[in-house]
Amino acid sequence: MRSYKSGRVFVLSELLNGQEHAGDRDCLKQQFGIYELVLISDDRAPKALPRALGEDNTGTLYIGRSGTTYSRSLLTRIKEFWSSIVRGAQVHTAGNHYHRADAEGLAAVGSIGVRIWTVPDPARMVKREEERRISAYVKRHKELPPFNHSWPKER
Repeated sequence: MRSYKSGRVFVLSELLNGQEHAGDRDCLKQQFGIYELVLISDDRAPKALPRALGEDNTGTLYIGRSGTTYSRSLLTRIKEFWSSIVRGAQVHTAGNHYHRADAEGLAAVGSIGVRIWTVPDPARMVKREEERRISAYVKRHKELPPFNHSWPKER
């Protein structure tokens, strides 16, 4: 099984629909971890986002997780986001925010990428890793990523 430890960025629409990513989809159906939705430029590099205190050079729109409470795989969570932004399905909070805010001007559907990390022990690690990543973002920018709505718990 493939492991996604480096945070490789996929173009969201290509990951979900492209024939060249069929193997990735098969692996992500069975794995849990962290995913970040990111704004990407035409060359697939992260595109800077203006934030209250400067720019976010990683282009992070949302930091999320799969597994733990709902036992939904990385692929399922990513598909839920896609269904929410494209069809307005009420299945992913960040996707709902995107759809309701008509955020196409901020991040056109074709310019959204997804960065993925799998974790070896989802039951123990995935929530803690999500909180760590959100906390690091907040420490840098003094605010949540644009489509996150929950502050991480203090430990």
